[in-house]
Amino acid sequence: DRPLLPDANPVVIDDAVVVDDAVAIDVSDFTVAGKADTVGVYIIQLKDAAVATYDGSLDGLAATSPNVMNSVGLDMNSTAVKEYAAYLDAVQTEFMQSAAVAIDRPVDVAFSYKYAVNGMAIRVTGAEAAAIAQLPGVLRIEQEEIYQLDSDAGPTWIGAPSIWDGSSSGVATKGEGVIVGII
Repeated sequence: DRPLLPDANPVVIDDAVVVDDAVAIDVSDFTVAGKADTVGVYIIQLKDAAVATYDGSLDGLAATSPNVMNSVGLDMNSTAVKEYAAYLDAVQTEFMQSAAVAIDRPVDVAFSYKYAVNGMAIRVTGAEAAAIAQLPGVLRIEQEEIYQLDSDAGPTWIGAPSIWDGSSSGVATKGEGVIVGII
């Protein structure tokens, strides 16, 4: 047993560990943390692969991953992508129905994701997030964190302008071909 918080006295209630009104649930190798009765946005990743990484392992659904297909990018207009995206829609709908039963109310879905990651962002309390984390199909659940920008001078400090215009490398790409994903 590892302490959840320094100098805290945890209490176990229905598989949830409550420490000073905060919930921390271990679900396999990850933790859900937040105020037990405060509504927040929680990001859930489901076990099925996202469209961009699906390898074709399900009967009747062709691979969509560019790596598996030996292609440069994801073909959003392909039949395989459309069919697998529809499959993920159905999986997410079924999951949200199970989540609504688990927390005894409709779930407020803020965003749904299926192309880069398979999951959704929902508005629930910490205790409700802990209950949802126990449902089959959940790979990860984490409370949204909002960061405040401390400075806008960072690009100059790291030499980004000279990379952007090509003066440091001789190749002025201005970011073309760069894929950035923050999940």
